[in-house]
Amino acid sequence: MMRRLMWRVVPAAVLASSLALSGCGGDTTGEAGGPTASSSTPSSSAGTDTPTAATSSPAETTSAAPALPDCAEVWVEGKRIPKPYRGCLEDDGRVSKSLHGCSMGASLAQYGKRFYGIPGRPAVRATPDRNHDQTYLDLLATCTG
Repeated sequence: MMRRLMWRVVPAAVLASSLALSGCGGDTTGEAGGPTASSSTPSSSAGTDTPTAATSSPAETTSAAPALPDCAEVWVEGKRIPKPYRGCLEDDGRVSKSLHGCSMGASLAQYGKRFYGIPGRPAVRATPDRNHDQTYLDLLATCTG
């Protein structure tokens, strides 16, 4: 029972820490590149610093987004799920990533209410949905030990 709890608590703590740290980085960049910093520095260096900061931030954001495939391309019944599975992009630009760590060393990826599979293997479409698909429920029980 303690192992099951650790499999749930540790990933949640890592995710929470990652989100907290990524939020801090965005705030610092905004303050450094803000109008207050430009007005306190000489006009020649402010003109040089501001475009560099503005150019590098959007480039990092845009370069991260195309790295993930569209969910509609990944989650097709019978199509192999990428391994490692890093998630996919929804139509509205949100990242979708749902993984269960398994006691057997693999991961069980899920998408929406109907798709699931082990990264590196074909995606499976649950019938009628994951909560009522016996194959999925058996796999989940085996996965969580």
